[in-house]
Amino acid sequence: MILDQGIFPSKLKVVRITPIFKKGDRNSPSSYRPISLVPIVSKIFECCVKDQLYNFFDSSSLLCEEQFGFLPGKNTSKAVQSIVEKVLISFENRDPCSV
Repeated sequence: MILDQGIFPSKLKVVRITPIFKKGDRNSPSSYRPISLVPIVSKIFECCVKDQLYNFFDSSSLLCEEQFGFLPGKNTSKAVQSIVEKVLISFENRDPCSV
């Protein structure tokens, strides 16, 4: 139903918000942070769709090299490293560069 009709059932959209204690006074609301507990069926479905989309985009070469946000093996450190390398190359070649 979800994939055929493009309708995600309302029951699977409902999340439970639970407070998690951080530190400080247990009687103070500011000592807690909220987390949302998503139904397991929703998480499994999301994971399956994400994997299929990633495989499609990867096999079709639709992801650019500068994509760091959600790819395995890439992170913010590698994003910074990529920017620094490009700036250094531009500097060495005396090319204009903006960040």
